[in-house]
Amino acid sequence: MKAYLLFKDRDFDFGTDLPPGHQDLIQDLELTTLLQAMAGDKFLYEVSTKVLLAGLDDPDAIRYRQRVLADCLAQPDVIRQMYAVATAALEDRRHIWGGYGGTYQTPSSNLSGAVTTVDAYVARLRQLRQIADDHAGEVRSGGLRRLFTTLQRDLDDEYFGEISYHLKQLRFRAGVLISAELGRDNSGINLVLRASGDARKGWKERLGIGPRTSYSFTLAPRDEAGAQILSDLTGRGTNLVANAVAQSADHIRSYFTMLRAELGFYVGCLNLADRLAAKGAPVSVPEPGQSTPFAFSAIDLRDTCLELRSQATVVGNDVQADGKSLVIITGANSGGKSTFLRSVGVAQLMMQCGLFVTAAAFRANVTRGIFTDRKSTRLNSSHITI
Repeated sequence: MKAYLLFKDRDFDFGTDLPPGHQDLIQDLELTTLLQAMAGDKFLYEVSTKVLLAGLDDPDAIRYRQRVLADCLAQPDVIRQMYAVATAALEDRRHIWGGYGGTYQTPSSNLSGAVTTVDAYVARLRQLRQIADDHAGEVRSGGLRRLFTTLQRDLDDEYFGEISYHLKQLRFRAGVLISAELGRDNSGINLVLRASGDARKGWKERLGIGPRTSYSFTLAPRDEAGAQILSDLTGRGTNLVANAVAQSADHIRSYFTMLRAELGFYVGCLNLADRLAAKGAPVSVPEPGQSTPFAFSAIDLRDTCLELRSQATVVGNDVQADGKSLVIITGANSGGKSTFLRSVGVAQLMMQCGLFVTAAAFRANVTRGIFTDRKSTRLNSSHITI
């Protein structure tokens, strides 16, 4: 399964490096304040940084995220609940006793750990399915509707019934049944794990009045060599299935990892919206346009980071520069030129990652880069290129 909350046709690559010059951009636009407002912890800070600085240059892709964000703002408790489930699923894996797959683990212990992990993941998948059942009719965006539809289709009752059955079988409550052939030297070869149901005896045999279908022997209590040999045989017979279950656990974990990260961005957006609402700051959905013709206009545009830091009321600016390829801001010292430029740069970043902006209205072209230069502050000059 895929999340598809940040892109409609692929996952977001959280493993990529931040763009060149991101340190200067964060410093010049004072983005640390914005990111701290979005983040509730280190993970959300990193996710918000990745998405904010990896801006989109396709207006349709931006609108896709804007529609998902609109659903998140309308149903914040649902989004936070799903994020909590994904986070808890990854925490479950860390808390499983002993873990599995370590250097000194045996196939039997790996199998036991993998089965326990998958069992814990299934409980979390059930929670996601329940959320989808409860709220599928309340979302409108293509991203969340597809996510809920996928959860309801792929995690149906038949799926849970089947996986629960297999997990029960893999616990081998009735013992491990393995068939083998004798090699040329009478060693066991071609070990095959069998379903435990094959070992069940008929009622006549259990009463001792029917023919025997199998023979058995019992190890002496202190036969350590025999116990080790038996353990080795069990490991050889269960090794393949242990690997298969471990791969299934890793697959489910990767889904929860991606879901948590993509939901994490929208949780950061909710955190930011709460902070701005508490300040009474205006927010609006920006209008992204193609690179041409030139478009740049805003009503009551404010520096988001200044709004978050300041205790006083922040004064916004109105701009009407549609059709202008170059805008020069002039004025007296301490007149707000740099603050205005920061408000433009931050709004552009927020728009191109799918966020709302701190303005009553904002429209601008998409761009492939934002470049700042405030090194000449002694001359009271700065500029921003978009």
